[in-house]
Amino acid sequence: MKHTYLIILIYCSLTASAISNNSIAKSVTNGYAVGTIAGQANVTPTGCATYTIPLDLPKGCGELTPELSITYNSMSNIGNMGWGFSLEGLSSITRVPCDLFHDNQVTAVNFSDTDNYALDGIRLLRNSSNDTVFYPEINNFARVVSVSPTNPQKFTVYSPDGTITQYGYTSDSQVQGTNEDTGKVLTWKANRVSDSNGNYYTITYSETSDRFPTKINYSANSKGGIEPTLSVEFSFSRSSFATDAAYINSTAIKTGSYLYEIKINKGTKCLRKYDLTYNNSIYPILQSIKLTGSDGITSYNPTTFTWNTSTETTYDSQTDAANRPTMYTLGGDKTIKRAYDINTGRPTRINNASQIIHTYSYDCLGNMLSHSDSINNQSETFRYDNLYRLIKVRQANNSYDEYQYDGAGNLLFKSSLGTLNYLDESNKIDFINADSTHLKQWPTIEYSSFNKVTKIKNSLSSYSIRYGLDQEPESTTDMFAAIITKKIFGKYYDSSNTYSDGEFIKSNICHIFAGDKEICTVENGNINGDLYKYYDAMGSVIGTIKQSTGKLTEYSYDAWGRARDAKNWTRYTMHYPDGAGYCGHEYISNYQIINMSGRMYDPIVGRFISPDPHVQDPSNSQNLNRYVYCLNNPLKYTDPTGEFFIIDDFLIGMVKGLVKGGWKRGWKEAAKLSSNSAKIWAGLIATGAGRNFWTASLELLSRFTYQSIQTTIGFTLMHGYNSIGGAINETGYVRTRYGAVVLPTRALGIGKAFTSGNYITANIKTKADPNNPTFQHEYGHYLQSLQLGPAYTSFISIPSLLNAAIGDNHKTQPYEMDANRRSFKFFHNKYPALAWYFFSNPLYCKQIKRSKESDNISQQDFNNNPYSMGYNEIYNW
Repeated sequence: MKHTYLIILIYCSLTASAISNNSIAKSVTNGYAVGTIAGQANVTPTGCATYTIPLDLPKGCGELTPELSITYNSMSNIGNMGWGFSLEGLSSITRVPCDLFHDNQVTAVNFSDTDNYALDGIRLLRNSSNDTVFYPEINNFARVVSVSPTNPQKFTVYSPDGTITQYGYTSDSQVQGTNEDTGKVLTWKANRVSDSNGNYYTITYSETSDRFPTKINYSANSKGGIEPTLSVEFSFSRSSFATDAAYINSTAIKTGSYLYEIKINKGTKCLRKYDLTYNNSIYPILQSIKLTGSDGITSYNPTTFTWNTSTETTYDSQTDAANRPTMYTLGGDKTIKRAYDINTGRPTRINNASQIIHTYSYDCLGNMLSHSDSINNQSETFRYDNLYRLIKVRQANNSYDEYQYDGAGNLLFKSSLGTLNYLDESNKIDFINADSTHLKQWPTIEYSSFNKVTKIKNSLSSYSIRYGLDQEPESTTDMFAAIITKKIFGKYYDSSNTYSDGEFIKSNICHIFAGDKEICTVENGNINGDLYKYYDAMGSVIGTIKQSTGKLTEYSYDAWGRARDAKNWTRYTMHYPDGAGYCGHEYISNYQIINMSGRMYDPIVGRFISPDPHVQDPSNSQNLNRYVYCLNNPLKYTDPTGEFFIIDDFLIGMVKGLVKGGWKRGWKEAAKLSSNSAKIWAGLIATGAGRNFWTASLELLSRFTYQSIQTTIGFTLMHGYNSIGGAINETGYVRTRYGAVVLPTRALGIGKAFTSGNYITANIKTKADPNNPTFQHEYGHYLQSLQLGPAYTSFISIPSLLNAAIGDNHKTQPYEMDANRRSFKFFHNKYPALAWYFFSNPLYCKQIKRSKESDNISQQDFNNNPYSMGYNEIYNW
């Protein structure tokens, strides 16, 4: 399988008569200047630059007026206005593929009834009692109705404000494949919008299969018989650069027109006109927008855009059946090949022509046995004890490093360091008998209330970290002697300012990703400064190549992440390479420690400086030591966040899949159980919906104190069903929603489930969806756990299990209906239109008399149900 991507970095500046040539921000700060087109600049938290120009349209009848804008997004691709720009404000419904979060599987759009739908990018959820009714996942109380449950040709959306929008009611509003008579509709575009007073407007689209808008007729009223008096006309031109078609599941979708004129008319008279010009030298990029008045002569000063299109790089990759990259090429000529172990799936060979050749070998459990660098003629072998802790590393020159541990996993001896001594009955280091050339004195460290490092300092320097609301690093300030450097972080862009010798030096770094790996950095838009990165089997940066020179800079690390000379593998004793290195984490070179998202790791000692806030596996004695790095096996596990090391059920899934269906099935099962394991761990810090900072913190505190009994039971049970049960029975994908973690498994019969804490282990039909009857009920047990704390196990969990096993009338037991009432109140506060399964999840005993066929009814019917408690009675309960 081959994938090719063209990645272009475009830097855009805005100019107009009263707007600075150097800064968009000035136009926003000073207000809109007379004689210019109004626009709004913004930068998102991820570093995405946007610029929006709202179109100035006269008001329609009842003020029902299309809201249109021209929007630039630095992260977007070629759209209907060239590179990065698009016309926004017109709604659509489109088919979307299945994903793991919603559907427990990943499948492409296949133009069948199994496809899912999204309204303006928001996933639509089916009403379980009516296949033609949908609701947006992010509920804005809109109701979406399709004409038929199979192969729908049109939709209608009813909004809370009384607005009704029709989609696909005209042939031109349906985006289909090239072969129109197949009836395969990909996207249904809005063709009519109306309000409760009869005001409406209509939208027509081009007859070509790309279906761009051509005209909007508005200011009309159906009740008063008023025909549209205002209109917006769009003129598109076929692009010479465009590809003829894109393909979705073998269905061709044509693309390639771009907008060059927008007219606002009253009747036949043009009130104003937007003219758009493009530069076609490389790709169509918007060059200017000019607004002209009704006389066709008078105009505002054009808004012009200046681009740097010289920064271009390519990423070309080939993957195997497990979707792992087997070869990828950076910048057109820098190729890396990767081969994988047939049993474990781990990389066995990574090479780049004659510059980088690394090979690895493993045992059947995935423990690394050897590593060699053929170019530099270096190699090393590894040995482990019966707990798979690393105990010896031997290099080709017969030099070696040995390690000894106590029963708790504390490192007692490291031959390259010395002897480590601990405080009595503690995992905290007291002192280390070491040569001063091996160990640097730990600096003074300050922590936040979230146990994140906020400041590191010694007599010569300091390093401060500021965090965002998600507790991820947002900015850093590094002070060393008279040099001060401040960095602001984003996923795609970083900005740094350095003050040295009375001067400020500013730098902007763009990060380019392929999948989850950063493959290239570009500084200040200079293509000659492009820096391409190569990674080893552990995800550590082992090489960078500069575009301008083609020179390779190599990096190397010992088993614990300590930087060493890449040529001879001798350890650095003073300074480390700056920036991302070992396992992709940031080196703080002045202190010789590694920043793992605010938790500091010392690669010389091989331990964390602060304890892990989470005990991931209480059944593993080595994991109870919260200072240990990756169970003392740093060649098998990684710790991407500094809190959860990746220790998945990969092998169990692989063996199960191999028995059932060969290698392809093996990789799929391994990936599923591995993904589930990570999500079960992450569930320890998941909190309920609608929480603010304080209530979320209280819930987390409660989970490990007030609810610790049921949290431990639920966590352990779910891991057992995923690992051991997963080897025997089919399991679905773990999903977390509203703070609850759900694992579907065939090990439990239909309708069966068990909830302890926020962990719901349930039958295979269960989904983390409030429309699912099992989830509706079990979520109520999670809410009970929050309130009852340690009493939950005795008064809810055990009685419920006993009654389900040997009792009868399980659903009418007081503790079961109490769970239903809690869940009903929670979900109907969030989703008033939600349908409830009253037969399966009764709120009151008389509801059991109702027939199962009429089980699922909505809130609107709730008060009319003669067997239910009154709606207000539930809410006052």
